[in-house]
Amino acid sequence: MKNKFSFIIPVYNEEKCIEETLRNISDAADGYSDDIEVIVVDAGSTDDSAGIASRIFATGTMNGRVLRFKKQTYPGAARNAGLKEAAYENVIMLDSGVGINKEMFLECADKAKAYDFIWFRSEFVFKTSTEPAYVRPYFVKRKQGRYLRHCCIRKDVIKQLGGFREDLRAAEDWLFYREVAKNDFKEYFSDVSSSCQGFSGSLMGFYRKWTTYFEHSVYAGLHKRNLGMSIIQLLFIGILFTAAITSGINWLFALFCSGLIYMILRGLISLWKSKIPSAGSMDILYTFITSAVLEVARLAGVIRGLVKNAEKS
Repeated sequence: MKNKFSFIIPVYNEEKCIEETLRNISDAADGYSDDIEVIVVDAGSTDDSAGIASRIFATGTMNGRVLRFKKQTYPGAARNAGLKEAAYENVIMLDSGVGINKEMFLECADKAKAYDFIWFRSEFVFKTSTEPAYVRPYFVKRKQGRYLRHCCIRKDVIKQLGGFREDLRAAEDWLFYREVAKNDFKEYFSDVSSSCQGFSGSLMGFYRKWTTYFEHSVYAGLHKRNLGMSIIQLLFIGILFTAAITSGINWLFALFCSGLIYMILRGLISLWKSKIPSAGSMDILYTFITSAVLEVARLAGVIRGLVKNAEKS
């Protein structure tokens, strides 16, 4: 194999996933160890993520090293730091918790010379009966899609696009996709899937994650659609509430019924859109709950971002 690859993995508190991610790389690139390097960029973790990666690299089973930031750093800065250290022109971007397989690696080896971007599909691995519910509200199964969490990109192309924006906790990937779409790059959308795992362990963690993501969508200038979606849904609840009140129902009961009807409809939409097979009754129940929580997080995050922007100005 003549192509050589630099794996770049940004990590922040991923001690539960990073070892499996590195083991997957070792298995996928078995027989090609001289053709790869692995760069784990620890973005200021407070757990043992960097230590686990360092100990694996110390065994000599793969050519790898850890770059460490002293304080919490956002994904864009971590990826840019990895790119500066990358020795090879072909870069495979992976998130911790994403598993590369042999088929995916060989696809990169076969297509890297002909394409600027190689994008892969996502296949989710769930370890509990409720984990699918944390994916359904925002995941739409696509035949084609750009996903930075598992892709192969030429390093000079990333430099041409100016790298990744470093001041965003989220949405830097969507800004990058937008720039890619503006240019006439050679893109290959593979049918090969990469496995993704490691989801929020609680509703509060799920809420906090997406509130932060939607807040940063404001800083990225991508919030108008999110705000519009929230307004439409609030109007829908308002129409249900008004209809119930005018029919003589107590306002508190009317509000409860309106919210319940909305939650059921939103959950059904999530079940239909995701195409992820049901893992059981708990999964379905959590889908309805997480779908509603996501929309609350969307509105809260956008409002928080707009308020902070207003305070800065």
